[in-house]
Amino acid sequence: PFQSLVNLEPVKVAAKNIHLLPVSVYNKENVKNSAEQSSCCSICLDDFETGDKVKTLPCFHAFHAACVDKWLKMNHVCPVCKKEVDTE
Repeated sequence: PFQSLVNLEPVKVAAKNIHLLPVSVYNKENVKNSAEQSSCCSICLDDFETGDKVKTLPCFHAFHAACVDKWLKMNHVCPVCKKEVDTE
């Protein structure tokens, strides 16, 4: 039983679905007063800078587009809240 768990393939999001997630350009001035918008990427822990491409998951958590694309190629859940990202 344990050996079968070790050989499991990770569940990931299909590349075609990763590209469907919304991307925006971060602008510090537009999010100054928003308590909901994080000021850093929870994957790489770098602050968002004006001009960065930011991708938002269905749970509304946002990350650097390149960071979350790489994450979703290996995982099917949000790195913050663990909500599943649609894999269909």
